Amino acid sequence: MLGLGLVSDEDLIALMQRSRVLVNPSLSELNNGPGLDAWDIGCPVAMSRIPPFLEHLEFLGVRAQLFEPRCVFEIRDALDRVLSDPAGAMRDAAVSREQMRRWTWVDVSQRYADLFLGLLKAG
Repeated sequence: MLGLGLVSDEDLIALMQRSRVLVNPSLSELNNGPGLDAWDIGCPVAMSRIPPFLEHLEFLGVRAQLFEPRCVFEIRDALDRVLSDPAGAMRDAAVSREQMRRWTWVDVSQRYADLFLGLLKAG
């Protein structure tokens, strides 16, 4: 692990494309931005087993190795599952990338617009 500080979007994409796994050990977050980026690129993901992250798995149909973020043993085990089975990790990453292709910004913005219009009409 190496701390790089601020990197450009292009460098971030290149780093994730060359990574064996993206790890997000968050204790509390509303969104898993790094995971979304990794799934979109086709990088395996290991992440905290917290409700917002679990919603990504359910809603988007992406795959990740999960761990309790306060348990170093679970983090170790999740990383071991990815690193000891690179072919399986890449299959999960490929499935996740394909699932992410189902969503475009146009689709997402249309869903928000439909939601807001529905709320206004109900209002």
